[in-house]
Amino acid sequence: MTIEKKLLGTNPVSGEVLPEGVSFDGHLGNSATDYLLRTTPLTGQADSKTFTVSTFIYWQENTSATLFYLGNNNFNCFLANGGSRVSITAKNASGTTVLRFEAPTTDIVPRNTWVNVQMSFDLSDTSKRHIYVNGVDITAACFAGSYPVYVNDNIDFTPAAGSGNADTSYRIGASYSAQAKFGGRLAHLFLDYTYRDLSVTANRRLFIDADGKPSDTIPSSPIIYLPMTDAATAGSNSGTGGDFTAVGTLATAERGPNQDNCSASTFDGSNDYMTRASIGASNSKVFTVSGTINVTGGDGLVCKFYKNGHGTLFQITTNIYGSLYIKAYNASYQNRFYVQWKNSIGANNALMPNRNYHFSLSVDMSDTSKRHLIINGAAVSPTYTYYTDVEMGFSAIDLSRVGFVSGDGYFAGDLGELYFNTTYTDLSTDNPFWDSDANRPNSVRKVIADTSVTPLIALPIIGNDAGNNLGSGGDFTVNSGPYTGARGGSEFWARSIQGSGGATLDNTSYVAPSTKTFTFAMAGKRSAEQNLSIISSGANTGASQFKMEYESSRKSYKLQAANSSGVRKLLVELGYNTSPNTNQWDIILMSVDMADTSKRHIYINGVSKAGDWSNYVNESLDFSKGAFRLWGDAGHQTGFFYLSSTYTDFSQEANRNKFIDQLGYPKDLGADGSEPTGNSPLIYMKFNSNSVGTNNGTGGNFSAVGSIGSGADVDP
Repeated sequence: MTIEKKLLGTNPVSGEVLPEGVSFDGHLGNSATDYLLRTTPLTGQADSKTFTVSTFIYWQENTSATLFYLGNNNFNCFLANGGSRVSITAKNASGTTVLRFEAPTTDIVPRNTWVNVQMSFDLSDTSKRHIYVNGVDITAACFAGSYPVYVNDNIDFTPAAGSGNADTSYRIGASYSAQAKFGGRLAHLFLDYTYRDLSVTANRRLFIDADGKPSDTIPSSPIIYLPMTDAATAGSNSGTGGDFTAVGTLATAERGPNQDNCSASTFDGSNDYMTRASIGASNSKVFTVSGTINVTGGDGLVCKFYKNGHGTLFQITTNIYGSLYIKAYNASYQNRFYVQWKNSIGANNALMPNRNYHFSLSVDMSDTSKRHLIINGAAVSPTYTYYTDVEMGFSAIDLSRVGFVSGDGYFAGDLGELYFNTTYTDLSTDNPFWDSDANRPNSVRKVIADTSVTPLIALPIIGNDAGNNLGSGGDFTVNSGPYTGARGGSEFWARSIQGSGGATLDNTSYVAPSTKTFTFAMAGKRSAEQNLSIISSGANTGASQFKMEYESSRKSYKLQAANSSGVRKLLVELGYNTSPNTNQWDIILMSVDMADTSKRHIYINGVSKAGDWSNYVNESLDFSKGAFRLWGDAGHQTGFFYLSSTYTDFSQEANRNKFIDQLGYPKDLGADGSEPTGNSPLIYMKFNSNSVGTNNGTGGNFSAVGSIGSGADVDP
């Protein structure tokens, strides 16, 4: 099992719960290889009118994908039609479909978050069919209209070779002939031939506990129970049917359903919002609010509580300039609390677009020392325009909205883990919203458990059940849902830099050995098709010792390196005319051994590139002539950056998986970048908000020259 990775990049924490689950590389499309396979019949198979299924799913892709395929296309389950719909097809021994349904609404199974799917059927009785996603009953929706099939007959769980399409294999994560591969994470897949009434909460609790985590009470002796707690044991069947074999190179999930995971959902900026009436608040001089936010565009309303027809009492808004505003009002609807935050790093404001932030605020209006705004776990010094020692008029709230109010606009971006309460929390001494050891936010569910305080509002904002309020103020009504799930704050987010006017990060004391080998990794995103300088070492004019740039005419990244005399010995176009479109991330892995042409590898977004190698001379390369420079052009954002003087064989998927996870996201390489190889590289840049120039490798820190600061999070 791999060591859990943390938000913003920290070392593993002692006592931390390690993730359960297995990741599949379906995001690579036709290049995907991962699934589980069994080529012989399951031991103890029997045809049946009844079955029960439960599994935990983290589905990343907006394409059809297979959860399981059991023999001759007689029994299969898909996430269908590119819209997060769950679908099952089952046939009898004659090949006639006896069960078929598909949820008609998209995002029933929200993407980018762990969800539990449970199904149980008895084909002899239409009242005995149940489909639940995270405890939400979607049965009626799945069987609405004329599409479904429900026939009182046996499902052929024992297909004979030579019938139908003659594919009697059993697959998890791929369909017949290994098509429609699954992209995402799976854990705790259960199937048996019994019917369990899932409308009974106790029966659902056999698979998922009250906190939404896998239960430890799994029923005994199913035909299939694949815990899939890690990649090494992915195919180990604790049921009676026998083991599966892993195909491809599976990986242990970076986050598991057994962990405390922050949720979020995407609000589209045009129709998505949530509303309810009163939240049961009292007038108060104290309040605490928290949440995660990722702004993708424009001004927008995070939340607003008011008395309909009279005035606002509390609101959180963002604007196009990147500011975060939080306001509260007295019983006369007068603004008496007003705080604004902007980030002073470089030219960038607080809420850099497409970058994830966690905020928490607590105030006591009677004491100016009791006001704390925390951003991504660190205290900041915002501007307080109003801070008046009066009660806020929260008792008058009779309309509460998240994501939209007429006149304030719709919110465009991701929201999650929204918390509001009329209590004061001293965030300067004990911040329950942030795990300082793991350096990531806590979910509102965990905050409630740790503090024993039930707030008015505690909204995880999970896509298919976004209005579910764990607080006392009542559930919210979802407009335009269910929502697309968003990658939450518990995941590792690789950061980036962006500058303007030729700004750079420079390391003038950088020292590196002359070497024939190197390993290089980075992410890049350009806003327009233009020539760009990305990295360089050596003289700042003329030929560079080590240089990477993007050539728009060739539509390719180009890298060159020279020996200690400045003579170029390596020149390669990484992916001529194959680079993705602008405003999309390119995640690049490259490794070279100049002594061996078989030891040169390029991968862009997980796909091998042959490269156009114009120069490749068996000589040492010198990276350390003059300053090492990372360019911060306004037209380009550079994500995580790694450079080592050693060779990593990227032709081995297991080695690529040390840098990029199976979902296509950069991994946290540890506090000093040593996680992949055991040794710290020359350069490992995480580009964290308050320290964009920090080099976690051995080669020393970088200093900003010109206006350079935080860019978007790397989100492929």
